[in-house]
Amino acid sequence: MKLSVLQENLDKALTAVSRLVQTTNSLPILGNILLQTKDGQLELQATNLEIAIAYKIGAKIETKGSISVPARLFTELVHSLPNDKIQLSSIKDNLEIHTDQLNSVINGINAADFPTIPTLNTKKQFTISTKSLVEALEFVLSSVSLDESRPILTGVYCKSESGVCTFAATDSYRLSQYKIKTPKIDDLEIIIPYKTIQEVIRIIKTDNLSEITVSITDSEIVFSSENITLTSQLIEGSYPDYTKIIPESHTTIIGIEKNDLVNSLKIASLFSRENANTISLDIVKNFLSITSEGTQIGKNISKITAKVTGDDQQINLNARYIIDALTNINDSVVSIAVQGKLDPCVISSSKQSADNFHIIMPLRS
Repeated sequence: MKLSVLQENLDKALTAVSRLVQTTNSLPILGNILLQTKDGQLELQATNLEIAIAYKIGAKIETKGSISVPARLFTELVHSLPNDKIQLSSIKDNLEIHTDQLNSVINGINAADFPTIPTLNTKKQFTISTKSLVEALEFVLSSVSLDESRPILTGVYCKSESGVCTFAATDSYRLSQYKIKTPKIDDLEIIIPYKTIQEVIRIIKTDNLSEITVSITDSEIVFSSENITLTSQLIEGSYPDYTKIIPESHTTIIGIEKNDLVNSLKIASLFSRENANTISLDIVKNFLSITSEGTQIGKNISKITAKVTGDDQQINLNARYIIDALTNINDSVVSIAVQGKLDPCVISSSKQSADNFHIIMPLRS
């Protein structure tokens, strides 16, 4: 293999693919990145055996070929170089890097030892706006469980029917749901791993993609654009019927300025750290009162003006869960709906679709 590329393009591609590299893995090859010429371009690949990414960049290719090199060393080296042309040449299992000021040789591993990204037999495929996709994924992501003992909850549930795709996530203490319009893909019901979602969001934002193609098989999902392909395994199993905990009615609904609420919650959380982030919300007439205290720290009470409809209420919630929910609501005014002290609390935008919401389970006092 012999070719030349621009440092800027190579550095960007390495930053994208190197995030998947696991240097502590028992298989040394998984600490490497695969470089190979493909369709007149240079393609970089990395995988952790659950997720794989391929990134193509423009290159002037003199000789075709491939080689696998240590990801960290190669990434840091390229990142340190000035924005100029870089020449790459593979000789046996070594990669030579040349610029006007530098000549380096990196010991690699034969490309034949690198795990192959399989060609998938796609059953469903559609192209979707990245703006609406990222909005949906970011809205529900904070509710994904990080507890590996219940793997079914460690991903985002996705179900599509009649041109509407529902995204949902829950860790049993909170729940988030967001619906968007999609091309009509019926009978789609999958669970996408948390780490896969994170990488998809990063790729879309880094490359300013306006749309992305989604391909699905029985056990994998592929997100692809013109130059980037991310392949991931899906989580096996049936997602629990979370709709059973969605309240059908509310006795109290308040409208409140989001920024005022977030600021008050951040102050309240300073006093609730030793109390598992537990705070008390008291809804009285046209005010929301937030109380938090810690035995060793002290006590704080914040009072915020709010538009209240319904009965006075008191409920204990996790402050961090509320802040996470508010962070992903794109509206200056939010709605909080409460049924009773021991019933789920629903947080949503005051203007956007009622199908998009966060639910937080109450804490016993």
